[in-house]
Amino acid sequence: MMGERQTDHPALFYEFSLERHVPGDHLLRSIDRFVDLGDIREQLRPFYSDTGRPSVDPELMIRMLIVGYCMGIRSESDLLRKLFESTVARCIAKGLVGGQGFAVDASMIKADANRQNSTPGDRWEPPDDPGHAVREYLAVLDEAAFGGATQFAPKFIATADPASRWTGANGGLAFFAYSDNYLIDLDHAVIVDVEATTSVRQAEVTAARRMIERTQARFGLWPERLAADAGYGDAANLAWLVEEKGIKPHIPVFDKSARRDGTFERADFVYDHADDSYICPGGKRLRQSTEGVSRTTPVRR
Repeated sequence: MMGERQTDHPALFYEFSLERHVPGDHLLRSIDRFVDLGDIREQLRPFYSDTGRPSVDPELMIRMLIVGYCMGIRSESDLLRKLFESTVARCIAKGLVGGQGFAVDASMIKADANRQNSTPGDRWEPPDDPGHAVREYLAVLDEAAFGGATQFAPKFIATADPASRWTGANGGLAFFAYSDNYLIDLDHAVIVDVEATTSVRQAEVTAARRMIERTQARFGLWPERLAADAGYGDAANLAWLVEEKGIKPHIPVFDKSARRDGTFERADFVYDHADDSYICPGGKRLRQSTEGVSRTTPVRR
């Protein structure tokens, strides 16, 4: 059965005051002011029996998880998603979230893996008796946030943490990493959603879409515009934002117009507004055909 934390029982042999031992400026005191776990017991009640010995208080368990994350003690639970969303809901209720403009980005989190204990990606095979990390990786191998993010094999795969990605995107020495993706409301920089992925651009774009759709489903927020860097500026993602979601992208597009192979660059073509076509430097007119493929006709001089 669900237990409840008791705070009014004195110690048997000595009196210990947590208040006296935790400094007033401690990080956890600052966080505690914004943690509201008033409804956590009702959310978890269906998972407890009506009989048996009392359990550890679920509020205490959540607070232990928060302490673990803040102090670098590894632990995880789906309940942190509920806690996070309840905090966002409080921010919305207080008017701190406008919902009209979002920004999306990702930060790299270094994985606990090293190059010395890795295998080239095209030669990696799961062991006959995989450990916990490998089993987790195999379970999400086709996930768009991990193995299914790209069809290309990673350069290296870490034996201890195969879901992490070998990356040199930071411009320095390459390392194994994950990406912490976050969706931010622009009014007061409140983070309204998060998603963990492997550190590859395709996975981060997928995470952005998931966060936008989840924020809409969870909070009814549908942004009018989205700000992001050029990593999110491929044609497919821009089309998804504009055509499917009606969101105006404030995103630099990939510019691959420069040529080094002697072919014409984008700037070499002249647009004819009256004819709705382009004229190339070779004197050919390019227009869209009914089959969706461009065709050329000679320009009369």
